[in-house]
Amino acid sequence: MRAPTARGSGRRTAIVTGAGSGIGRAIAHRLARDGLAVLVADRSRRRAVRVKDELRADGAEAEAQGCDVTDEGAVDDLVARVQDWSGRVDVLVNNAGIAEPQASFEDQDPALWDSVIGVSLHGTRRCSLTVGERFMLPAAGGRIINIASVAGMVGLPTMHAYSAAKAAVIMFTRTLACDWARHGVTVNAIAPGYVNTPPVAALAPRGELDIEQLQRRIPVGRLGEPEEVAHATAFLAHPTSAYVTGVVLPVDGGWTAFGGAGAAR
Repeated sequence: MRAPTARGSGRRTAIVTGAGSGIGRAIAHRLARDGLAVLVADRSRRRAVRVKDELRADGAEAEAQGCDVTDEGAVDDLVARVQDWSGRVDVLVNNAGIAEPQASFEDQDPALWDSVIGVSLHGTRRCSLTVGERFMLPAAGGRIINIASVAGMVGLPTMHAYSAAKAAVIMFTRTLACDWARHGVTVNAIAPGYVNTPPVAALAPRGELDIEQLQRRIPVGRLGEPEEVAHATAFLAHPTSAYVTGVVLPVDGGWTAFGGAGAAR
């Protein structure tokens, strides 16, 4: 097994937020397989440590940090931790986000609206600014990858806060890409469709999502897998993607491309 610390190794380093499960966990594993040292950040330190241990068991350099991205002090602590551990950040994946129960607009909990917007949008902004100013701008290079959603590209009834937050993340991606291109920092977004994760699976028993009907609506005929989002992230994180910035890449099995009536298959 490699040494658990990345300091002095010169290895490219990534921070992945919300990496304790689902898509974030898959991204952390994929970037580690590509040779990056990975700091696993999650609101649950227990989940972050579990993923860190998985990565180390596979021979990767990894560290864990509990971090609520809505807390400015927690993000500062995250940056201090990676500074002490690695001294650099080459890739930031803003994956942290929370879902919302489906509800009509008039029945939506205002506090939940604030929470969803706070994590997905304000957390993405806070992490990008703090990590960018501390590491990427001085180094004249870096990769920021924001995990958005197809919910930010089309209108999904009953998902008002989530859709608004992800649409804002998409536009923030484009504006920051234009602003920081002169610093050698690329900023891109991935918009996953319906992916086989615990939050999506939990919707079916509650009657909020008909998986079979949904799969008929997706041209490839199935839900995505977290690893498929991770593969797209790895492309945008790679040094050779330096001419790709301001892009929003749907990873959705053709869901946003399909405009026909009825089933896609």
